[in-house]
Amino acid sequence: MTRKMAWVGFSYSIGSFFAFFAEKEVKYTALISLSAVLILGVFLLRAEKRVRLSVSLFFFMTAIFANIVYTENVYDKIIECADSELKLAGTVSEVTELSSGKMLLNVKSEINGAKAEIICFCESLDIEVSDEISFSAKLEKITDSLNFQQESYYKPQGIFLSANAENIEVLSRPSFSLKRETVKIKSDIVSLISGTLPESSAGFLCAILCGEKNLLPENVKLSLYRSGIGHIFAVSGTHVGIFASAIFLLLKLFKRSRAEIFAVTETAVLFYALFAGCSKSVLRAVFVVTIVLAAPLFHRKADLLNSLGMCAFVLTFLEPYSAADMSFVLSMAGAVGAGVIAPLVIREYKIGGGFKAVKYSLVVSFCVFVITFPFCVFWFSECSLVFWLSNLILLPLCSAALTIVLPVILLYKIPALAVILIKISGFIVQIVIVIARLIVKIPFSYVQTGSSALVFGALLYSAAVVFSIMRYKNIRFVFITAAVSVAAIAAAFAFSAVISRDDIQSVIMSDKNSAVMVLYKNKNAVIIDVEGKGGLCDAAERIVKLRGINTVQAVVMLENPLSLVTRYNSALSCAPEIFLTDEYVPKSDKRINRFEDEFFALGAKIKQTDSGVAVVYSGCEFVLKIDDSGFMTLEVSDESGVRIYEFDREFETAVSVTVHENDCKVRRLDNALRE
Repeated sequence: MTRKMAWVGFSYSIGSFFAFFAEKEVKYTALISLSAVLILGVFLLRAEKRVRLSVSLFFFMTAIFANIVYTENVYDKIIECADSELKLAGTVSEVTELSSGKMLLNVKSEINGAKAEIICFCESLDIEVSDEISFSAKLEKITDSLNFQQESYYKPQGIFLSANAENIEVLSRPSFSLKRETVKIKSDIVSLISGTLPESSAGFLCAILCGEKNLLPENVKLSLYRSGIGHIFAVSGTHVGIFASAIFLLLKLFKRSRAEIFAVTETAVLFYALFAGCSKSVLRAVFVVTIVLAAPLFHRKADLLNSLGMCAFVLTFLEPYSAADMSFVLSMAGAVGAGVIAPLVIREYKIGGGFKAVKYSLVVSFCVFVITFPFCVFWFSECSLVFWLSNLILLPLCSAALTIVLPVILLYKIPALAVILIKISGFIVQIVIVIARLIVKIPFSYVQTGSSALVFGALLYSAAVVFSIMRYKNIRFVFITAAVSVAAIAAAFAFSAVISRDDIQSVIMSDKNSAVMVLYKNKNAVIIDVEGKGGLCDAAERIVKLRGINTVQAVVMLENPLSLVTRYNSALSCAPEIFLTDEYVPKSDKRINRFEDEFFALGAKIKQTDSGVAVVYSGCEFVLKIDDSGFMTLEVSDESGVRIYEFDREFETAVSVTVHENDCKVRRLDNALRE
């Protein structure tokens, strides 16, 4: 059997991915069922197919078993301590400064006999990476919420608990820590870039060089992700490949031996991985680069698919839940698309001749899109359909900017030289930002993933591609199937947009302390904050992104306007045109206007009631009422009559209301804010 590690690695990682989402009973059922299939296959299949089936099923089942063992001996033990007050000690692995004099610490400790990493919130203190600290805290299980899918984000990283840390004491600080020194170098470089370039260019460069996306303005980030170029911010194969190639070629010029070239390049690559934060995508790239560099030492030729399979096995074996990590899955899928599928397509279609580089770039971009599209639908609020176009135009520019700015990691102590490189790269990325903004203005250049219909479409797309692979075993048919499927999805969204252009929709969200309504039509919105605690500002922003809203015409604040203006201004990527309130505000505050009894926007009449707010549109009316007993009531009136929905606000609630002609449809939403 050829490419053994590819079969082993991908079977194991797919098994880990399946086990992460499956219930315990499903895992045991799968093990029993697959054991029977394995036994039958051994007796019924020919030798070559028997070996492939045996290897694939064995490692798929091994991954499920490893997940069960890890869950019972690590995850369950750690989760048992949720809601407990403990005195803990551990090592600080990451420090993030927050606003209002707060900081966030990642602390590696031991809980209930299992090694654990905890997210700790605390007051700003003199704490650095690698410090040994002790603290007391009440531990809480990380869960998904309307504001942020915390559990979905942190659990694949092996982080299951959070805490508000108190009585923090620094036990020891190592005289030298490579990770701490790397963090300081990154901080110095970020400061140098930020002091040299405007905000948008500086944020872009910091993101592609260091993986620091927090400095990128939200509106710029939105345009780049919608254009399909957002993957450049995940430090991965492109970054590590450019860095390794530059050092490799430099050493070749000095005619160093293979062993010396490998040692120096590998050391530099490992340093860059540490500098970039050691994300799964970085580790995958480092693993592959290491195999490629080491292969000539053993007189072997590196095979990309085998290398990726080995990488997938090692990473998911060491961290069983990492198979569901977004960066790991997308980086592996992208690498398969670019390094394995694209060369097959190029050979099958005999692509060459004039404009060869452009043709190759188009093929590579589309192949990456083919593999990553279903995952993007499940993980992101938006998915670009012009990924191939953006990568053709923008990826070479981004690569050029990255190549020019990479030496700054070594030259940052020589500001005169470093600033020249930063300014040249900054000019290039500013061009990228301008072009990205133009691309996203193309109709249906991106689609929102908030609809369950798109999720269903992505599943059909995946099924069609898999069927094409199994049925025809020809890359030509796979390529055609994917292209037709994407065109069909774009056409379906165009048709849906036409027939629903006069609909008005609302997403209503509430928790124990806040209630917010996002009313929108044709990518224009009005946000109505019924209870002004501000706890759902981020959830409102999630809706703005999920539903592709470009303009927030107004934020209506029925309570606490002065505190909410700042919160909404910082949370929303679309800056509100006006703020409205019926409470008293100083005349000197030009940001806020008076909201009288009624307000017309999006063609709808919005009016305040004694206990909430009402919306009247196209012969329909829905009234949101909030009471003091912990319930939210939604009263809907349309041609079919009056319906009343009650929601217990002890639990987070999200519903959507769609008004189409004289009919109101009400649906519950999950925490991902999907129907």
